[in-house]
Formats: sequence, C-alpha cells, structure tokens
Amino acid sequence: MKKFVLLLIPILVLFYSCGDNQVEKEDFGRFFNSQGVKGYFYMYDLRNDQYMVYNPEMINKPVIPEDLFDPIIALSGIDKVQFDSAAYTFRWDGTQYPGLKYRDDFRLDKAMRMSADWYFEKLADSIGIGVVENFAKNINYGTFSGTKVRDGNFWENGELLVTAPQQLEFLKSFYYKKFPVDPTIIDTVLNATNYMKKLDYIHFGRISEYSIPDGIHAAAASGIIERQENTYFYMLYVEADKFTKKLPYYRTVITRNILMDLNLVSIGK
Repeated sequence: MKKFVLLLIPILVLFYSCGDNQVEKEDFGRFFNSQGVKGYFYMYDLRNDQYMVYNPEMINKPVIPEDLFDPIIALSGIDKVQFDSAAYTFRWDGTQYPGLKYRDDFRLDKAMRMSADWYFEKLADSIGIGVVENFAKNINYGTFSGTKVRDGNFWENGELLVTAPQQLEFLKSFYYKKFPVDPTIIDTVLNATNYMKKLDYIHFGRISEYSIPDGIHAAAASGIIERQENTYFYMLYVEADKFTKKLPYYRTVITRNILMDLNLVSIGK
C-alpha cells in the first residue's frame, strides 16, 4: 500500500560488497529501460553461492521496508496474540480505507496477499510496538536512524531503513529458521507469504510502495524462489522521478521478466 513519508535524517547504513562471487547482469537494464524507471535487481543463488546484480551502485541505497516488514511483525509474537477466530484471523472493524476494498475479516495469509496495513498495524499493537522493534533489532534487520521523522509506525515513516543486502540476509535467515522463534511459527509465517505454487517451484514474496516529498516514487519486490534443484533469494527496487500510478505495474512487469529470463518462474508468475 502506498505511503507518503518525509526523510530528513541522514542515515548511517552498513555497506556490503560481495567480491568475487558477484556477477553483474548489465543486460537486465533493458527491462528497466523499457518501463522508463531506474532501479536495481539483486539475487543470491544458494547452490552456487553467487550473487547476481543489476546496477550494483544502488543496492546499498536505504529504502523504507513498508510491507516488506510484515513477516517480521508476525514473527515477533503472533503466537502471543488473542485472535478473533482460528487461522490468525482479525475481524474487520468497519473502517473504510480510501481506494481499498477491505470489507471482510482477514486471516494472516489473506492479509499478506492483499498487503492489508490495518491487519499488521493491529497485530503490531497487539504484540506491542516496542516488542516488534526489539525483535527487529535482535535479528539485525535494517538500520534504525535513532530519530523519529514523523508520527506513525517506524517501518513506514523512515525511522527504519533497509538495503538490498540486508533484506537478502533476512530472507536467508527466515528460510533457514535461524530466528529465536518456534520453527512451526516461522513455517506458518513463511507459508503465508506464498505468492505462487507450481509443480516445479514455490514463489514466496512481498511487495511495497511509497512516495517521498521530493517527488521520488518507489516500489520494491522481495522474495524466495524454491526449486527442487536450488533456492534463490532476491530483491528488486524501482523508482520514478515523480508519482505515477503505473509504478506497481512496472515493478510487477520487471520482476516477472527478469525471473522468466532466468528460467525461474512460468509466464505471469
């Protein structure tokens, strides 16, 4: 879901370099250029212990995690929350959300699929914002500025930023259950992010979108592709110089085209 945020504080971000096991994919530029947007693609190939990157100069650009943060909220204490019914369900309270069709109760998997902010805001409030923040810090997710730049949730307002290498480290730890969380809970949250399941692969993923006052409009996609012979972790980021309603579409098209070019997914997914 799109948010408007103000970034005023310079952030110190840990920079990563992958060295000899990084392959630059300059040809992926055609996918970004065809949509008229800037951005990067960053992927880790587990079996070959190798990173693939388009536009490596951008991968350490700190971005607002937004909905990429939803699994962390769930991992931080979903098992401690009293829900309205089974399958981690919250009942819709009747609030009307501009431009969105939230008119139903939401389970965890549905909330992930629809990026239902109200669900994860309620979940974070139920767990405790401080608990969620401490969990994020304990698993070394992103970089906290130490300064609140506006009212709102820290994963949406610029107080917490994440780079592509940091996001991939989170995905790998998530997939291999390296967090201090019951493995069954990790499985539940991971399965809730299931974007598409085919005979030859499973695609887990999250998307995000936000705008900032200087005119930059940004969107990201991050996920795990599990195939029988290998597993891949990726993040894609796109930005436009001004707001455009088509940016989420551009993000989807570019992600799909790159993953198809790598023969990792089927047409459309």
